[in-house]
Amino acid sequence: MYLDVYTPDFERVAVIEVINSLQWTTRMQEPGEISLEELAAKCLVSKYYLSHLFTKSTGKSIGRYILDKRMYMAKYLLSSTDLSVEQVSTDCGFSDSAYFCRLFKNTIGTTATEYLNFVRLCKAETMLKNGASISDASYRAGFSSLSYFNRIFKKYKHYTPSEFRKIIKHQEFDYSSENAI
Repeated sequence: MYLDVYTPDFERVAVIEVINSLQWTTRMQEPGEISLEELAAKCLVSKYYLSHLFTKSTGKSIGRYILDKRMYMAKYLLSSTDLSVEQVSTDCGFSDSAYFCRLFKNTIGTTATEYLNFVRLCKAETMLKNGASISDASYRAGFSSLSYFNRIFKKYKHYTPSEFRKIIKHQEFDYSSENAI
C-alpha cells in the first residue's frame, strides 16, 4: 500500500515506525545516541517534519520520549536487579554515569542512589516484618555494610532497625490481644 506523505495515515505510520524503532533500541540497550536523521530516513521525511509529527502525535519530543524510556528502564533495573548505579547507567545507554545521575535526579526527582536505597529499604523492611534478622535482611536486600544499612534505615525511617523490630513486635502483641477479646 502506497501512502502519500501528506495523508493522516502516513503520519500515523511514520510515528508508529519511529516508536517501534525507539522501543527496539531501548529494549536492546544499545549505548550511544539514536540519530534523528536515521529515524527520518526510515520514514522518508526530513528530521524536522518527523519531529513535528512525533510531537503532534505523542505530546513529547523524540528526545524526551527516549529519555523517559531510559529512565523507566533504569528504575526497573534498580528495583529488580542487584546492579550498581554505574552498571544501570551503562545498560540504559549512557556512557557517563555522572550524566546519567544528573538526568535521573532531574527526571525522577531523587538521585539514583537514594532511589536504590529506598527500594532496598522497602525490601529489608518486609523481611524484618517477616522475622528475618537485621543482618540477614540488610544483606539480602542488597546492602554490603550493616553499618551503612543502619544509618540509611535511621535516616529514612527515623528509627533504627532494632527499634523497628520492637515496634513490630509491640503491634503484633496489641493485635493478638485485641483478637483475644
